[in-house]
Amino acid sequence: MQRDRTRMLRPWSMSASAAAVLAVTSAAFASGDTNSALALGSKDRLFRQLDLNRDGVISRAESAREPGFARGFDESDEDGDGRLNTREFMRARSIYQRAALAELSRDALISAKVKATLMRDPKLGGLDLDVKTQDGVVLLTGKVVNPGEAEHARHVARSVSGVVAVRDELVTLR
Repeated sequence: MQRDRTRMLRPWSMSASAAAVLAVTSAAFASGDTNSALALGSKDRLFRQLDLNRDGVISRAESAREPGFARGFDESDEDGDGRLNTREFMRARSIYQRAALAELSRDALISAKVKATLMRDPKLGGLDLDVKTQDGVVLLTGKVVNPGEAEHARHVARSVSGVVAVRDELVTLR
């Protein structure tokens, strides 16, 4: 159960670094400083990780190793050769990061809506329940007085739009 919880929380810890890389990369391209952007790409950890054959470009097969990265491949492959050079890679990475951040934003919104709904509920409002969301799956943690409260909390969480499923690690005191 601890392993599942760690996996659910991992995207939250990565969001700040993803936002920082996105900001630096976008600023370099926006300023027209493509040399800085290209230098960032060649030193980029993800680029080095994906470039298995070390030929300085990312093939479609290589990009498939990073889940979700292939979405931006076609849009970024400007010369249509089925490979991303450093400049094209930086564009694909930007698309990938924007999509990842959008998903985090959706999950954060779902968490906030679930938390607010739980707090407004007369049966649950006084309880200190924590809510985390990943890909629409809500994880409830905290302490409840009895199994009925736990079931009610799951039911309330499921009623919020955008919730795909509800898991709980609620501790019952009785």
